[in-house]
Amino acid sequence: KYGIRVNAVSPAGVATLFAVKQMRRGGDSSSVISEKEKATIEGFCNSMGNLQGPTLQVEDLAEAGLYLASEEAKYVSGHNLVVDGGISVVNHSWGLYR
Repeated sequence: KYGIRVNAVSPAGVATLFAVKQMRRGGDSSSVISEKEKATIEGFCNSMGNLQGPTLQVEDLAEAGLYLASEEAKYVSGHNLVVDGGISVVNHSWGLYR
């Protein structure tokens, strides 16, 4: 009726300062993410999905949002764009039987 489109981007874990601070659990309050911290978060997130190879980056989420806001998505509304490398389609309980 009003031409307003409502969409969402649902990301998986990505190595951001927020994620690193959660991992630190109140320890180091530095605003700098070390390469080791970034690798730890990326390794954990990559191990949960079925898409092997690329690692989710903050820029990937920005590009998803830009797409939904762009003219190319002018007829997309009510969509939840899941950007998770397949995490949401993997049944993690199967890992219990290995």
